[in-house]
Amino acid sequence: MANLQTEAFLRALLPIRDYLTDLNVVISGGWVPVIYQRYVLPGVGQPSLFTADVDVVVTEMLPLGDRPSLRQLLIQDGFREDFIGDANPPASCFRKDVGDLKVELEFLTPLTGARNNQTLKVQGDLAAQALRFSDILLEDPMPVNINEKIDGVVVNLEFFVPRPAAFVFQKGLAFMKRKEPVKKAKDLYYVFDLIAGYPEFAEDIEDGMSKFKKDRPSWFNRFIKYLTEYFIFEGAPGPRMIAEQRSGAAYKNLNDAQLEQYCRSIMAAFVKKVT
Repeated sequence: MANLQTEAFLRALLPIRDYLTDLNVVISGGWVPVIYQRYVLPGVGQPSLFTADVDVVVTEMLPLGDRPSLRQLLIQDGFREDFIGDANPPASCFRKDVGDLKVELEFLTPLTGARNNQTLKVQGDLAAQALRFSDILLEDPMPVNINEKIDGVVVNLEFFVPRPAAFVFQKGLAFMKRKEPVKKAKDLYYVFDLIAGYPEFAEDIEDGMSKFKKDRPSWFNRFIKYLTEYFIFEGAPGPRMIAEQRSGAAYKNLNDAQLEQYCRSIMAAFVKKVT
């Protein structure tokens, strides 16, 4: 049976399930490591950071086909639409309360080229927050199929998540644009945790880095620069941020000083290997 966190995730996605098998619709954000741990490599890795909201990256002007729009499907399912930010048009956030369960879903879309839009239309009736580097997450995503029980009924859901290399690369670039320190620390934690806690993903991550180095050299150089500044230079803040961000059950055999040292060594070895 799904726990409350997983139930919120499923209830956010079930109304839009007809879109989830499109290659240009990918689950992103803090749910990605949770999905890796629960459904891709069950039992592997450290306990994930808690996340409540569900983020979905979609391409700009996502085709409707014969389907209702994403917004229509969510409104029909009882979600309310709240507008966030002061951009024009404003981005939408969809929220729904199911008993004590709070469900929240937001859409994101890649910001490419010289544009500096805060939001972009992804369907005629829906604007999403536009984020630099999020197009990385849509490249060759990984299919996932899950089965969970809700209200006594087994629910099957298919969707895509970013490949580990894409997730690490995107987070390692995007964290520098974060204004909130907690969100910046979470992004860095996801980067470290995937590299340190999932040896099964090492080949995917290393192969992906080789591809990014060749295909996106300026972004790759920036990625290495950021990791070096935050993890390798004397007094770099990254290891401390990781130690402060971890959940109580993660890396429980290490105290904070030990975790910081472990973090430095892991990230230094990673940077050396991929460069």
